[in-house]
Amino acid sequence: MKEKILNNLRENVSVGISNNLGLKIVAVLLAVFLWWTVVNVDDPIQSKKFIVDVSVVNPEVIMQMGKSFQVEEDTKQVTITVEARRKVIEQLRFTNIVATADMREMQESTSTVPIRISIPGFEGQYVSAKAYPQNIQVNVENTQDKIFPITAVVKGNVRDGYVVAETAVSPQSVKISGPESIVGKISKVAAQVEVTGLAADRDIKTHLVYYDAADNEIPQTYLTSEIDEAGVDVTVKVWKTKVIDVVFDTSAIVAGEGYFFNGIEYEPQSIEIAANAEMLNTLEKLEIPAEALKRDGIIESEQIIVDMSQYLPRGVILVDKDATTAVVEVLMEQIGTKSFSIPVRSVRV
Repeated sequence: MKEKILNNLRENVSVGISNNLGLKIVAVLLAVFLWWTVVNVDDPIQSKKFIVDVSVVNPEVIMQMGKSFQVEEDTKQVTITVEARRKVIEQLRFTNIVATADMREMQESTSTVPIRISIPGFEGQYVSAKAYPQNIQVNVENTQDKIFPITAVVKGNVRDGYVVAETAVSPQSVKISGPESIVGKISKVAAQVEVTGLAADRDIKTHLVYYDAADNEIPQTYLTSEIDEAGVDVTVKVWKTKVIDVVFDTSAIVAGEGYFFNGIEYEPQSIEIAANAEMLNTLEKLEIPAEALKRDGIIESEQIIVDMSQYLPRGVILVDKDATTAVVEVLMEQIGTKSFSIPVRSVRV
Protein backbone atom coordinates (compact mmCIF):
# COMPACT_ATOMS: atom_id res chain seq x y z
CA MET A 1 0.00 0.00 0.00
CA LYS A 2 2.75 2.42 0.91
CA GLU A 3 4.64 1.62 -2.25
CA LYS A 4 1.53 2.35 -4.33
CA ILE A 5 1.08 5.77 -2.67
CA LEU A 6 4.74 6.70 -3.24
CA ASN A 7 4.54 5.70 -6.89
CA ASN A 8 1.45 7.90 -7.34
CA LEU A 9 3.28 10.90 -5.78
CA ARG A 10 6.27 10.43 -8.07
CA GLU A 11 4.02 10.30 -11.11
CA ASN A 12 2.17 13.48 -10.02
CA VAL A 13 5.43 15.40 -9.41
CA SER A 14 6.86 14.27 -12.75
CA VAL A 15 3.69 15.31 -14.55
CA GLY A 16 3.67 18.69 -12.66
CA ILE A 17 7.20 19.53 -13.76
CA SER A 18 6.69 18.49 -17.35
CA ASN A 19 3.42 20.37 -17.68
CA ASN A 20 3.92 23.95 -19.05
CA LEU A 21 7.74 23.56 -18.89
CA GLY A 22 8.30 26.37 -21.39
CA LEU A 23 6.25 28.84 -19.37
CA LYS A 24 8.14 27.96 -16.24
CA ILE A 25 11.51 28.51 -17.94
CA VAL A 26 10.28 31.89 -19.23
CA ALA A 27 9.14 32.77 -15.70
CA VAL A 28 12.60 32.01 -14.31
CA LEU A 29 14.30 34.08 -17.02
CA LEU A 30 11.87 36.93 -16.47
CA ALA A 31 12.60 36.86 -12.73
CA VAL A 32 16.34 37.05 -13.40
CA PHE A 33 15.81 39.93 -15.82
CA LEU A 34 13.61 41.79 -13.35
CA TRP A 35 16.22 41.33 -10.62
CA TRP A 36 18.98 42.63 -12.93
CA THR A 37 16.79 45.61 -13.94
CA VAL A 38 15.94 46.52 -10.34
CA VAL A 39 19.57 46.34 -9.27
CA ASN A 40 20.74 48.53 -12.12
CA VAL A 41 17.93 51.06 -11.82
CA ASP A 42 18.26 51.37 -8.06
CA ASP A 43 22.10 51.21 -7.96
CA PRO A 44 23.39 51.81 -11.50
CA ILE A 45 27.00 52.11 -12.58
CA GLN A 46 28.02 55.77 -12.72
CA SER A 47 31.18 57.74 -13.38
CA LYS A 48 32.56 60.76 -11.55
CA LYS A 49 35.63 62.95 -12.03
CA PHE A 50 38.03 64.02 -9.27
CA ILE A 51 41.00 66.44 -9.33
CA VAL A 52 43.90 64.81 -7.47
CA ASP A 53 47.50 65.82 -6.73
CA VAL A 54 50.13 63.41 -7.99
CA SER A 55 52.61 62.14 -5.39
CA VAL A 56 56.13 61.34 -6.58
CA VAL A 57 57.65 58.25 -4.95
CA ASN A 58 61.25 57.00 -4.93
CA PRO A 59 62.78 60.38 -5.92
CA GLU A 60 66.15 59.12 -4.64
CA VAL A 61 66.53 57.21 -7.91
CA ILE A 62 67.25 60.54 -9.62
CA MET A 63 69.16 62.09 -6.72
CA GLN A 64 71.57 59.15 -6.58
CA MET A 65 72.60 60.13 -10.10
CA GLY A 66 73.61 63.59 -8.87
CA LYS A 67 70.58 65.06 -10.60
CA SER A 68 67.44 66.92 -9.57
CA PHE A 69 64.04 67.04 -11.19
CA GLN A 70 60.88 69.14 -11.43
CA VAL A 71 57.38 68.06 -12.39
CA GLU A 72 55.78 70.14 -15.14
CA GLU A 73 53.09 72.39 -13.66
CA ASP A 74 50.29 71.08 -15.89
CA THR A 75 50.90 67.48 -14.76
CA LYS A 76 51.14 68.05 -11.01
CA GLN A 77 47.38 67.53 -10.82
CA VAL A 78 45.37 65.02 -12.85
CA THR A 79 41.70 64.30 -13.49
CA ILE A 80 40.65 60.87 -12.24
CA THR A 81 37.49 59.32 -13.73
CA VAL A 82 36.06 56.58 -11.48
CA GLU A 83 33.34 54.16 -12.58
CA ALA A 84 31.41 52.37 -9.82
CA ARG A 85 27.97 51.68 -8.44
CA ARG A 86 26.11 54.79 -7.37
CA LYS A 87 26.33 53.87 -3.69
CA VAL A 88 30.13 53.66 -3.99
CA ILE A 89 30.39 56.89 -6.02
CA GLU A 90 28.41 58.74 -3.35
CA GLN A 91 30.92 57.67 -0.70
CA LEU A 92 34.03 58.67 -2.66
CA ARG A 93 35.91 61.91 -2.04
CA PHE A 94 39.04 63.18 -3.78
CA THR A 95 40.95 62.45 -0.57
CA ASN A 96 40.18 58.72 -0.98
CA ILE A 97 42.02 58.57 -4.30
CA VAL A 98 45.80 58.15 -4.45
CA ALA A 99 47.71 59.04 -7.61
CA THR A 100 51.41 58.13 -7.58
CA ALA A 101 54.28 58.39 -10.03
CA ASP A 102 57.19 56.04 -9.32
CA MET A 103 60.48 57.55 -10.52
CA ARG A 104 61.78 54.01 -11.05
CA GLU A 105 59.37 53.79 -14.00
CA MET A 106 60.59 56.96 -15.73
CA GLN A 107 61.04 56.67 -19.48
CA GLU A 108 64.40 58.34 -20.14
CA SER A 109 63.64 58.97 -23.81
CA THR A 110 60.51 61.02 -23.04
CA SER A 111 61.11 62.00 -19.37
CA THR A 112 57.62 60.75 -18.53
CA VAL A 113 56.46 58.66 -15.58
CA PRO A 114 53.18 56.68 -15.66
CA ILE A 115 50.54 57.55 -13.07
CA ARG A 116 49.16 54.70 -10.98
CA ILE A 117 45.73 55.02 -9.34
CA SER A 118 44.50 53.29 -6.19
CA ILE A 119 41.52 53.82 -3.89
CA PRO A 120 42.45 52.35 -0.50
CA GLY A 121 39.48 50.89 1.35
CA PHE A 122 37.43 50.51 -1.86
CA GLU A 123 39.33 47.65 -3.47
CA GLY A 124 37.01 45.55 -5.64
CA GLN A 125 34.15 48.04 -5.24
CA TYR A 126 34.77 50.09 -8.38
CA VAL A 127 34.81 49.15 -12.04
CA SER A 128 37.71 51.38 -13.17
CA ALA A 129 39.77 54.46 -12.26
CA LYS A 130 41.60 56.23 -15.07
CA ALA A 131 43.87 59.30 -14.98
CA TYR A 132 44.15 62.08 -17.52
CA PRO A 133 46.87 62.75 -18.41
CA GLN A 134 48.20 59.25 -17.88
CA ASN A 135 51.80 60.39 -17.23
CA ILE A 136 53.62 63.18 -15.49
CA GLN A 137 56.29 65.11 -17.35
CA VAL A 138 59.56 65.73 -15.48
CA ASN A 139 62.54 67.96 -16.18
CA VAL A 140 65.82 66.41 -15.04
CA GLU A 141 68.76 68.77 -14.47
CA ASN A 142 71.97 69.14 -12.49
CA THR A 143 71.85 69.67 -8.73
CA GLN A 144 73.29 72.89 -7.29
CA ASP A 145 74.42 73.52 -3.70
CA LYS A 146 74.61 77.11 -2.46
CA ILE A 147 75.04 78.77 0.94
CA PHE A 148 72.78 81.72 1.84
CA PRO A 149 72.79 84.04 4.89
CA ILE A 150 69.58 83.95 6.94
CA THR A 151 67.77 87.23 7.60
CA ALA A 152 65.22 87.61 10.40
CA VAL A 153 61.95 89.16 9.20
CA VAL A 154 59.61 90.54 11.88
CA LYS A 155 55.86 90.32 11.32
CA GLY A 156 53.20 91.99 13.44
CA ASN A 157 53.43 94.75 16.06
CA VAL A 158 54.73 94.55 19.61
CA ARG A 159 52.76 96.07 22.48
CA ASP A 160 52.29 99.85 22.50
CA GLY A 161 55.25 101.60 24.09
CA TYR A 162 57.71 98.92 22.98
CA VAL A 163 59.83 98.27 19.90
CA VAL A 164 61.88 95.39 18.47
CA ALA A 165 65.45 96.48 19.18
CA GLU A 166 67.34 93.69 17.45
CA THR A 167 67.11 90.10 16.26
CA ALA A 168 69.64 87.27 16.11
CA VAL A 169 69.31 84.07 14.05
CA SER A 170 70.93 80.72 14.83
CA PRO A 171 72.32 79.30 12.60
CA GLN A 172 73.21 82.36 10.57
CA SER A 173 73.43 80.60 7.18
CA VAL A 174 72.01 77.59 5.38
CA LYS A 175 73.12 75.38 2.48
CA ILE A 176 70.33 74.75 0.00
CA SER A 177 70.38 71.98 -2.61
CA GLY A 178 68.12 71.55 -5.59
CA PRO A 179 67.70 72.03 -9.33
CA GLU A 180 69.96 74.72 -10.77
CA SER A 181 67.03 76.61 -12.26
CA ILE A 182 65.37 76.98 -8.83
CA VAL A 183 68.43 77.55 -6.63
CA GLY A 184 69.56 80.22 -9.08
CA LYS A 185 66.36 82.19 -8.44
CA ILE A 186 66.85 82.45 -4.67
CA SER A 187 67.75 85.99 -3.67
CA LYS A 188 66.95 85.98 0.06
CA VAL A 189 66.39 83.39 2.79
CA ALA A 190 64.26 84.69 5.64
CA ALA A 191 63.30 83.45 9.09
CA GLN A 192 59.88 84.96 9.74
CA VAL A 193 58.87 85.60 13.36
CA GLU A 194 55.53 86.77 14.68
CA VAL A 195 55.95 89.42 17.44
CA THR A 196 52.37 90.64 17.89
CA GLY A 197 51.79 91.67 21.51
CA LEU A 198 55.36 91.08 22.73
CA ALA A 199 56.62 93.22 25.61
CA ALA A 200 59.74 91.25 26.57
CA ASP A 201 62.63 89.35 24.99
CA ARG A 202 61.67 86.05 23.39
CA ASP A 203 63.33 83.04 21.69
CA ILE A 204 61.18 81.85 18.79
CA LYS A 205 61.50 78.66 16.71
CA THR A 206 60.54 79.16 13.07
CA HIS A 207 61.05 77.86 9.53
CA LEU A 208 62.71 79.40 6.51
CA VAL A 209 61.07 81.11 3.57
CA TYR A 210 62.86 81.60 0.23
CA TYR A 211 62.36 84.71 -1.96
CA ASP A 212 63.41 85.72 -5.45
CA ALA A 213 64.70 89.17 -6.46
CA ALA A 214 61.13 90.50 -6.74
CA ASP A 215 60.27 89.28 -3.20
CA ASN A 216 58.04 86.51 -4.52
CA GLU A 217 58.04 83.37 -2.36
CA ILE A 218 59.74 80.36 -3.97
CA PRO A 219 58.11 76.95 -3.31
CA GLN A 220 60.43 74.51 -1.53
CA THR A 221 59.00 71.35 -3.13
CA TYR A 222 62.23 70.39 -4.90
CA LEU A 223 64.68 72.06 -2.50
CA THR A 224 66.39 70.56 0.54
CA SER A 225 68.57 71.89 3.35
CA GLU A 226 70.07 70.52 6.54
CA ILE A 227 67.60 72.50 8.69
CA ASP A 228 64.33 71.80 6.84
CA GLU A 229 62.74 69.94 9.75
CA ALA A 230 64.64 71.40 12.71
CA GLY A 231 63.97 75.03 11.78
CA VAL A 232 65.96 77.98 13.14
CA ASP A 233 66.01 79.88 16.44
CA VAL A 234 65.42 83.63 16.41
CA THR A 235 66.14 85.74 19.50
CA VAL A 236 63.99 88.87 19.59
CA LYS A 237 65.00 91.71 21.94
CA VAL A 238 62.18 94.09 22.89
CA TRP A 239 62.90 97.49 24.48
CA LYS A 240 60.60 100.08 26.01
CA THR A 241 60.28 103.48 24.32
CA LYS A 242 60.44 107.03 25.64
CA VAL A 243 60.10 110.56 24.22
CA ILE A 244 62.94 112.97 25.13
CA ASP A 245 63.79 116.57 24.22
CA VAL A 246 66.54 117.51 21.78
CA VAL A 247 68.86 120.29 23.06
CA PHE A 248 71.55 122.07 21.00
CA ASP A 249 74.69 123.77 22.38
CA THR A 250 75.07 127.05 20.41
CA SER A 251 78.22 128.30 22.09
CA ALA A 252 80.37 127.64 19.00
CA ILE A 253 78.36 129.97 16.75
CA VAL A 254 80.39 133.18 16.28
CA ALA A 255 78.86 136.12 14.38
CA GLY A 256 80.86 138.13 11.85
CA GLU A 257 81.74 141.79 12.34
CA GLY A 258 78.65 143.97 12.28
CA TYR A 259 76.30 141.07 13.01
CA PHE A 260 74.94 139.29 16.06
CA PHE A 261 73.61 135.77 16.68
CA ASN A 262 69.84 135.82 17.32
CA GLY A 263 69.22 132.16 18.29
CA ILE A 264 68.13 128.99 16.46
CA GLU A 265 64.93 127.32 15.33
CA TYR A 266 64.87 123.55 14.73
CA GLU A 267 62.76 120.48 14.10
CA PRO A 268 62.21 117.98 15.61
CA GLN A 269 62.37 119.34 19.13
CA SER A 270 61.81 115.89 20.61
CA ILE A 271 62.44 112.28 19.51
CA GLU A 272 61.24 108.82 20.51
CA ILE A 273 64.00 106.46 21.60
CA ALA A 274 64.25 102.90 22.88
CA ALA A 275 66.76 101.29 25.24
CA ASN A 276 66.98 98.79 28.07
CA ALA A 277 65.23 99.79 31.28
CA GLU A 278 68.42 100.89 33.09
CA MET A 279 69.56 103.19 30.29
CA LEU A 280 66.08 104.57 29.67
CA ASN A 281 65.69 105.69 33.29
CA THR A 282 68.86 107.81 33.18
CA LEU A 283 68.19 109.56 29.87
CA GLU A 284 66.02 112.68 29.90
CA LYS A 285 67.28 114.61 26.88
CA LEU A 286 69.57 114.30 23.88
CA GLU A 287 72.31 116.92 24.05
CA ILE A 288 73.84 117.84 20.69
CA PRO A 289 77.36 119.22 21.31
CA ALA A 290 78.57 122.63 20.12
CA GLU A 291 80.69 121.12 17.32
CA ALA A 292 77.54 120.15 15.42
CA LEU A 293 76.67 123.86 14.88
CA LYS A 294 80.17 125.32 14.92
CA ARG A 295 80.31 128.43 12.71
CA ASP A 296 82.92 131.24 12.73
CA GLY A 297 82.29 134.71 11.28
CA ILE A 298 78.79 133.93 10.12
CA ILE A 299 76.98 137.00 8.75
CA GLU A 300 73.66 135.64 7.49
CA SER A 301 71.05 133.12 8.49
CA GLU A 302 71.95 129.57 7.56
CA GLN A 303 70.27 126.13 7.55
CA ILE A 304 72.24 123.21 9.00
CA ILE A 305 71.37 119.50 8.74
CA VAL A 306 72.46 117.51 11.80
CA ASP A 307 72.62 113.70 12.03
CA MET A 308 71.29 113.05 15.54
CA SER A 309 71.97 109.31 15.47
CA GLN A 310 75.73 109.83 15.90
CA TYR A 311 75.12 111.56 19.23
CA LEU A 312 72.92 108.84 20.74
CA PRO A 313 74.52 107.03 23.70
CA ARG A 314 75.62 103.44 23.06
CA GLY A 315 72.69 101.07 23.48
CA VAL A 316 70.05 103.65 22.50
CA ILE A 317 68.18 103.57 19.20
CA LEU A 318 65.65 105.77 17.44
CA VAL A 319 62.21 104.22 17.14
CA ASP A 320 61.75 105.82 13.73
CA LYS A 321 64.90 104.77 11.91
CA ASP A 322 64.12 107.19 9.08
CA ALA A 323 63.97 110.23 11.38
CA THR A 324 67.68 110.57 12.14
CA THR A 325 68.24 114.18 11.03
CA ALA A 326 67.33 117.55 12.50
CA VAL A 327 67.00 120.76 10.47
CA VAL A 328 68.46 123.77 12.33
CA GLU A 329 67.96 127.38 11.25
CA VAL A 330 70.71 129.70 12.59
CA LEU A 331 69.28 133.23 12.84
CA MET A 332 71.59 136.26 12.32
CA GLU A 333 70.87 140.01 12.55
CA GLN A 334 72.92 142.98 11.32
CA ILE A 335 74.10 145.62 13.79
CA GLY A 336 73.03 149.13 12.64
CA THR A 337 72.65 152.87 13.75
CA LYS A 338 69.73 155.29 13.57
CA SER A 339 69.66 159.14 14.04
CA PHE A 340 67.00 160.95 16.03
CA SER A 341 66.27 164.80 16.00
CA ILE A 342 65.64 166.23 19.46
CA PRO A 343 64.18 169.76 19.91
CA VAL A 344 66.34 172.14 22.00
CA ARG A 345 63.50 172.70 24.45
CA SER A 346 63.60 169.00 25.24
CA VAL A 347 67.17 169.29 26.50
CA ARG A 348 67.47 169.96 30.24
CA VAL A 349 70.66 170.65 32.11
